[in-house]
Amino acid sequence: MKYYLIAGESSGDTYGSLLMEKIKLHDNEANFRFWGGPKMLDIADGHDMSIEKTSIMGLWEVFKNLRKIKSFFNQAKTNITDFNPDIIIFIDYPGFNLRMAKWAKTKSYKTAYYISPQIWAWRQYRSKSIKRYIDLMFIILPFEQKLYNSLGIKFYYFGHPLLELIDSNKVKSPVLQIKTIALFPGSRIQEIRHHMPVFTELIKLKPEYKFLISTVSHINQKEYKSYFFPSPENIEFISDLKDIISQSDIAVASSGTVTLQLALYNLPHLVIYKTSFASFHIAKRLVQTKYISLPNLIADKPIVKELIQSKFDVNEICKELELLKKESYRLQMSKDFQMIRSLLGDSNASDQIAESIVSYLKEDVI
Repeated sequence: MKYYLIAGESSGDTYGSLLMEKIKLHDNEANFRFWGGPKMLDIADGHDMSIEKTSIMGLWEVFKNLRKIKSFFNQAKTNITDFNPDIIIFIDYPGFNLRMAKWAKTKSYKTAYYISPQIWAWRQYRSKSIKRYIDLMFIILPFEQKLYNSLGIKFYYFGHPLLELIDSNKVKSPVLQIKTIALFPGSRIQEIRHHMPVFTELIKLKPEYKFLISTVSHINQKEYKSYFFPSPENIEFISDLKDIISQSDIAVASSGTVTLQLALYNLPHLVIYKTSFASFHIAKRLVQTKYISLPNLIADKPIVKELIQSKFDVNEICKELELLKKESYRLQMSKDFQMIRSLLGDSNASDQIAESIVSYLKEDVI
């Protein structure tokens, strides 16, 4: 059968690749075309659009790029029409994907949505689009179940797919002394440009530490290295997540999927985030949640410190680093990370989602 997938960001590329791999196990004639990144491209050919182009974050940034985004809609419609898939699988990226789902339903395509829009935080009106335009809804966060039940939306919950990527042999043990700090500036170009200047200040202020800077493959290394001239001896750029985690004692990470990965690997960290002035103040009026990081959202309590917007500066980071030096502080964080792991279900979510999608299509064929 024919599957069209649309992922617009780095995390969607990760989840999409896992799902495609499992679909192939349940459908040995699976044929894919997709929007995504290098991980999805490792699984199959048929790459129509790269996340390098589609990863636009922030309300103001989206507004500035409306013409480009409109061209993306037109291209997606053309790509899907040419391929004529048996089902379209939308992965996260809700501002784009829910609008595409509306169009897809007018053309009688079957639809699945993987990774729920954050209707628990804002824009709950999107639930109406999910009811109308999505045939199969797959959620990955345990607290989303209560909300979907209250909204009367049928859904499937099989746990979180990140558990499939955690190498149990590389889960961190507590360290006695902090020597190496990992920095995760984000997976979008806008995030890197907002976060790297502060990270640069931190590196200059703390020459006693070694800093490992996480890079992503769809962004040119020059973007990261442009902040350093000459490059100090105490930094290293690393693209492999497991490699950077294995070498690090603590981390400072941009809010996103990586914060949950760090929690599952038991790496103590603090969470940062900064966006444009306009995007932040618009979102501040709309968002209805106490936290932005996944560890805190899942636990429903402040496990990791969040330094957002104006609070994200080098002095605040240094204060938190002093706390992270305390063994008792890190041990409590480690206990909370174990609790999070217990809430996330089994480690075969992608396989169960793939089986559900393939079965749904086979039932229709029969």
